Amino acid sequence: MAKFKMVKKLPAKTGDNDAIIKSPDFIDEINEVPENNRKTREGVSLSTSNFLRKIVNQIGLRYGNENFNYMTACKVSMYDGIPYSDTADLSAKIVVPMFKEDYPTIFEDYITTKIKDLGKDVKTIYYVGDDLFAEEAFRKNGIEEHKKDTNKDEDVV
Repeated sequence: MAKFKMVKKLPAKTGDNDAIIKSPDFIDEINEVPENNRKTREGVSLSTSNFLRKIVNQIGLRYGNENFNYMTACKVSMYDGIPYSDTADLSAKIVVPMFKEDYPTIFEDYITTKIKDLGKDVKTIYYVGDDLFAEEAFRKNGIEEHKKDTNKDEDVV
């Protein structure tokens, strides 16, 4: 049975039976939404409700549970017209905060999906981040926290 460790950064070396799950930023899902849905003004990208709704849908298709409804999950109109410089900025300034505010269960669903995608031979899962929801998500999936080794020099959260 796998165990998890929450870390701020990965140790220099991980084992063959170790897996890594990073704190969700949804950049891959954002990149899957066509560019023509972005609005620009004087070279600066601005968020639009239509574009954000398509991003919410893409994230929901990948990680949402059976109750996920992309039309009502997030109040995308509250994030309309916010400038951002690139996909990482869009993620950090708009998408992740929007989900944290409007549909925080997507983060547990994200971890559940990542766990289900892991192989059976995984012994240790490193979760890179310090998100409050992560511990609960691992426990709900029957994965216990790895005992902290006080002799190791790892950057454990």
